[in-house]
Amino acid sequence: MAKPAVVLIGADKGGVGKTTVARTLLDYLSNHQVQARAFDTETPRGTLKRFHPEITRVVDINYVPDQMQIFDTVHSTEAAVTVIDVRAGLLSSTLQALRDIGFIDAAKRGQITFVVLHILGPSIASLDEIAETAAYLGDASMDGLDIAPLDFALRAQIDQLSFSFRALWQGDATYLAAAVEDDLLDWTGHAFVQLGKLERFLGSEGAPLGAAAARSSALVHRRRARRAAHWRRGPPEVAIDRSGNAIIAMLEQAGSRIAAAQVRIGELMTEVESTHERAIRAEAWLHLLESEIVDRLVVPPQGS
Repeated sequence: MAKPAVVLIGADKGGVGKTTVARTLLDYLSNHQVQARAFDTETPRGTLKRFHPEITRVVDINYVPDQMQIFDTVHSTEAAVTVIDVRAGLLSSTLQALRDIGFIDAAKRGQITFVVLHILGPSIASLDEIAETAAYLGDASMDGLDIAPLDFALRAQIDQLSFSFRALWQGDATYLAAAVEDDLLDWTGHAFVQLGKLERFLGSEGAPLGAAAARSSALVHRRRARRAAHWRRGPPEVAIDRSGNAIIAMLEQAGSRIAAAQVRIGELMTEVESTHERAIRAEAWLHLLESEIVDRLVVPPQGS
């Protein structure tokens, strides 16, 4: 890339797929041999760092020394792209800080390629967030990437630390159920096409727009062959023909566990009631014993 690039990924609300986009971008760049580094501002936990620990640092974006660690090293780092996953709710304040330190002005002068990926939610209120973000960026060019959010079942799969979009794209995620792999490959293929637009904007040669779709088509035959071999060995214990059925299967298993737990709770309650009855009988016996001891030991006064 001709000059260093910084990609800021943020949202004004959590749960809209911000970190998923950051992970996908890092895997895309890695797949295209573009050296990148990342900063995770979700301190102290660092969700992004869990999936890219070698290239990610957890920082406090409101802490000046951490800001310097990011922005003062943009020109000196070997990484061509710096990806910053901004904690939910801090996008506006982060842009304010970047404007205050002159970073946005440096980008306008062409010293840095600066991209803001503002992840929007499904609500109408998200449209107001665009205007607020645009106020910090002035006359910057506006464009969008069409990356749909993942559904619940697929999010559960990608939240496994063993999962990476790059491994999936290279055909190394063979542990996934065929239907889940299909859905994730479709989503990743579309996301990679969209990120290809971003890569070209950042100044990299990259792959042509059709490359991601072609890769997805080539993998279809491989996973169909693997699926056919899998079914020749016999159907799985729980057949999952669509990713939605994975949820049903999990709910059914959870229901069985809950039923077993309820039976055990009933047994424990019976034991508790039995123990309570024994305790009452023991207490009554102690009272009788105490009365008998008093009757035998206490000497009545003379003349009575």
